[in-house]
Amino acid sequence: MPREAQNRVISVCPIEQSPLGLQFLLSLLRKDSSLRIVGIQDLKGQDEKGTPVPPVIIVDTCGLPLPLSQCLRQLRATHPEAKYLILDYELPREELLRLLWIKIDGFLSYDRVACSLLPALHALAEGNIWIPRDVLREFIQRGQELRRNDSSGLNTMTHRESEIVELVKRRLSNKEIADILRIRESTVKFHLSNAYSKLQFGSRQDVIKSGQQHPPMGLLPHIVPRRDW
Repeated sequence: MPREAQNRVISVCPIEQSPLGLQFLLSLLRKDSSLRIVGIQDLKGQDEKGTPVPPVIIVDTCGLPLPLSQCLRQLRATHPEAKYLILDYELPREELLRLLWIKIDGFLSYDRVACSLLPALHALAEGNIWIPRDVLREFIQRGQELRRNDSSGLNTMTHRESEIVELVKRRLSNKEIADILRIRESTVKFHLSNAYSKLQFGSRQDVIKSGQQHPPMGLLPHIVPRRDW
C-alpha cells in the first residue's frame, strides 16, 4: 500500500440492522487506525487534511427495511461520492451481475467478512472494485450487447474499442485494461485512439465524463487483483 494511502483517514459508515452484526463489524473496523467510524449524518468525502477521500458505506442486506436498489438510491441522493460495499450470503453469478447494474462498488459474502473487510475498504477508498474479474468481464459483454441496439452512433466502434471505452469510463489505466483483456498495453492505446476519433473525444477525461452522463452503461470501477477469485 502506498505511503500516502497509509496516512489518510477513511470515513466508514456501517449500516447494520442486527446489534450483534454491528458489534462484529465495529470490532473489525477498530483494528485499523486509518478508518474513522461515523454515522450516516457525519460522512465526509475528505480526510483530516482536506484531501478528497471517498467515504465507504457498508450495507448489510440482512434485515433491510427496503429493497437494496431503493436503499442505494436514497443513500446516493445525499452521498453521491460514497463507495458502497454490500454484505450478503454467497451469491450466484446472476445476482453479482445485478449488483453491478445497480452500481455497487464491492461485495463480500458473510464468510469472507472477517478476513477481507479491511482490504476491501481500502480498495474501494482508492477507487477500486472488490468483485470477481470474470463477473466483471461478463458485465462488460452484456453492456455491449445492449449498446449494439443503441441508435446513438456508438455501434460504429469495434467490439474491442467498446470494451476499452467501457473500462476507461471507470478510470482504469491502460495497464489495468491490458491485464483484464489480456492484450498488450500498446494495443490498448491503439484502440483507444481510434475510439477517441469515432466518439469525437479529445482526451481520456472526455470519455470518463461521458460515462457519468450515461450511467447505465458506464459503471465499471477499477479492479483489485484477487488470488482467491
